[in-house]
Amino acid sequence: MTVRAFLLPFSLMTAVLFACVKPVNDGNACFDSSECRGGSICAETVYGNYCFTQCGPEVVHCEDGEACVLSEELPEGAGGMGGNGGAGGMAGTGGMGGEGGAAGDPELWVCLPGDLENPDFVPADLRDQCDYSLDCDLGLICVCIPGAICDPDDPLRSGPTCQRLCNPSTGNECPGVPDLQPECTDLGDGRGFCDPTTIATPR
Repeated sequence: MTVRAFLLPFSLMTAVLFACVKPVNDGNACFDSSECRGGSICAETVYGNYCFTQCGPEVVHCEDGEACVLSEELPEGAGGMGGNGGAGGMAGTGGMGGEGGAAGDPELWVCLPGDLENPDFVPADLRDQCDYSLDCDLGLICVCIPGAICDPDDPLRSGPTCQRLCNPSTGNECPGVPDLQPECTDLGDGRGFCDPTTIATPR
């Protein structure tokens, strides 16, 4: 068999194998962005490398209700959207490793999937304590609400907690009944959270 004759079936087999590989969904583990479905990116987080759909700063909620957040840590006093670790809960100081996360690169906004393909990862529910927005269930972000103790070294720590993301420019996004509906507290960048401290106490 000639070298050319050998290479032909080898190349066909390789093509078949690649064709059989299913694209990786958002929130699933990955090695490279080429594995991710529909143009999503493979990015480093504190929990490993996972696929994420990119979004823009003008987007608050992604197509399936995911929170669209900046992957890098927000500056001190910028609203605390990321709790202790940054809006997206990404590795290091809160920035996302890999593509788009290096100094000088454009801002990287991602849709948080609400779950990760990791047997040790359990999404935090509404009002559960969190370290990163990535910890939170679908549509929630990690934020230090007014009155909470969010210092990780404080034995009385009560926050940050997962709260529902909302758009402060849109009315009635926070669920509730009249007179018991939380307000959308502005965090900046066109985003806010449904603030449970704004619910009036019934007399």
